[in-house]
Amino acid sequence: MKLKKLLTSTTLTILTLAGLASAVLVNYLSNTISLSIQTETPLEVKFTEVSDQLEIVDSNTVQGTIYGGDTFWFKYEVTNHANNDIPRFPVIIVSSGDGLSQGLQEVEKIIYYDSNYPEGIDITDMVYCVNSDGTLTQLRNCPASNTLELFFDNDGDGVPQPYPITAGATWWNKIEIKTSPAISGSYTISYEEHFQLP
Repeated sequence: MKLKKLLTSTTLTILTLAGLASAVLVNYLSNTISLSIQTETPLEVKFTEVSDQLEIVDSNTVQGTIYGGDTFWFKYEVTNHANNDIPRFPVIIVSSGDGLSQGLQEVEKIIYYDSNYPEGIDITDMVYCVNSDGTLTQLRNCPASNTLELFFDNDGDGVPQPYPITAGATWWNKIEIKTSPAISGSYTISYEEHFQLP
């Protein structure tokens, strides 16, 4: 009789523990989900055409040899893959291990093209260096440096304003640069889209 009672008590204990363990498992499983996602920047920028001296290596890289006094150009597209408008600050970063002169005298002229200006517009006086605090300094007043970040301020007031791109839109721009005959050295030019300055 004692054995039967002990077995019954043990069986009830095991069933109770099994029920609790099952309830804990169900509770754990029902409150746990897993989600794996990959995020990418909503702005896609790629080179589409370049002048004869240059070659597109891939959609983000162009290389070539420019001689002093040459004029070269590159055309690129910006696509907004997001479903909302994005305020953006397009910049061109010029760098050289040999150093860049005060006022970036290596560049004589910068011409800008887009669908509103298919014939091009001289923006040399509307190009500014971006300072570390986000303020702007007109191109010809930029300090000598190894790297300069350049921003086109289309109203010429020296205050950076964003250039919004609408959801799903693709814009193209073309930049033409006339170099100084005295230019020499190795230079890297990068085009980037920023969400703020600097």
